Amino acid sequence: MKQLVIITIFILFQVSVFGQSNNPCGTQLSQDDYNSIKTTLLERGSIGETKNISNNISPIQTTIRVKLKAHIIRRSNGTGGLSNLNFQQSIQQLQADYVQANIRFEMCEVNYIDNDAYFNEILLGASEVTMGRENIEENAVNIFFVPNAVFTANSPYAINWSYYPISLANNLNWTIITNSYATDGGTLSHEIGHYFNLIHTHGPTSNSNEHVTRNSLKGCLKNCDTTGDLLCDTPADPNLDPIFDWPATAEYVTKKCQFVSILSLTDACGMHYNPDVKNIMSYAYNCRSHFSNGQITRMREAITIDRPEVIFDIPQNLTITSVIENGREVYSALNTINASNTIEATGRATYISGYQINLLQGFTAKYGSVFDGIIGSDCNPIGINPIYNEVKREVNTTTHTLNENDVTIYPIPVKDKATITFSLQNDVDNIDIGLYDLTGFLVKKLAKETSYKKGKHNVILDVSGMKPKVYVVIFKTSEGERIIKKIIVR
Repeated sequence: MKQLVIITIFILFQVSVFGQSNNPCGTQLSQDDYNSIKTTLLERGSIGETKNISNNISPIQTTIRVKLKAHIIRRSNGTGGLSNLNFQQSIQQLQADYVQANIRFEMCEVNYIDNDAYFNEILLGASEVTMGRENIEENAVNIFFVPNAVFTANSPYAINWSYYPISLANNLNWTIITNSYATDGGTLSHEIGHYFNLIHTHGPTSNSNEHVTRNSLKGCLKNCDTTGDLLCDTPADPNLDPIFDWPATAEYVTKKCQFVSILSLTDACGMHYNPDVKNIMSYAYNCRSHFSNGQITRMREAITIDRPEVIFDIPQNLTITSVIENGREVYSALNTINASNTIEATGRATYISGYQINLLQGFTAKYGSVFDGIIGSDCNPIGINPIYNEVKREVNTTTHTLNENDVTIYPIPVKDKATITFSLQNDVDNIDIGLYDLTGFLVKKLAKETSYKKGKHNVILDVSGMKPKVYVVIFKTSEGERIIKKIIVR
């Protein structure tokens, strides 16, 4: 009877490996793509032991900040979709899992997509492509949170997937997460691992034939640098979820996150497997918590070499004093830009700031120059454009009226009313104060060519009946100074 039971289990295992396989990760890696990755890593000297790392890779002590844009799919009427609580939890888990790699994600924007077709089903290689290309930010990591992502149309099995940066055919710039997996503690980090060039610890297929040994023995050669995940500090993995079931469970992992092999599984050399069931790139779904050092190096390498456009590398605040003579110069800051420079007639300047742009004493934009001021983020600038755009007359701020911290708005976010407080160092004959949306459309004029005395002044901003979104308040003085403040209306 014991023999019969063992034979039955073996047959089930064979069917699961060579027949249909279902698990929450649907990331595709063809043999050609795998060979391409292997060739590239070999050229970089970052395969196997990862001892010879490119000089372009920053040391682990340096934080790599990555731009992130999230997309939440809802019904056409704006209902449904991933809840704000679950969204926040998923991003917090992502941040926590990547702390060990000293990689931090900077949220540039949360984009809501209201579309019944996308809400009902996202199909790998089909509707996902249309959705992705319509909405992605090319210079950021894009994550789409969808109610139902599937491998085949009308499939009952919701999955998740991402794309490798150096694959031959699937170089697409996004990750798809089904909402039910957003807060499961590991799937999002797992898929982002693929996005940063990590392969499953069991390799590109259900059985990569990676040998357990890390030292070539008589009759058994080390092959961790030519097969599996192409890393030698992740133990050989036989695939912890080999059997078709749904919801997917890791048959070779206990509830206490210990590896068990009901068949005493061995590699081709007869050595017993002892995989790392806590590795994020494994199929031990409820146990995943860390990356290996080799995986961390590979991800940082992928960001630096393969996806440098997603690196968020701008200062909190920026002061601009240099003369812009020819060509276009772009300056970015997370919070504030203070400009007291000159833009010559043949120059073009673009200032992108997250919250405010201050044009201070000495700022000059000469006739014929082009000047764009943009409130937004470096990965998704939304223009208050023009501030001046093509300058029809020379703009010169020779009299300093407003300081950097002269304007405050409280409270933010605004629900009903806010108080705008500003201080003037001199009497001013006329000041314009306007509330604009992020397309540059004037929503409300708060002051038009109004004279103010030296000192502190308050203006009440009433947002009753206004749509909840981001706006900006723009101050214009008669001396050409401008201050732009971003506000959020709830």
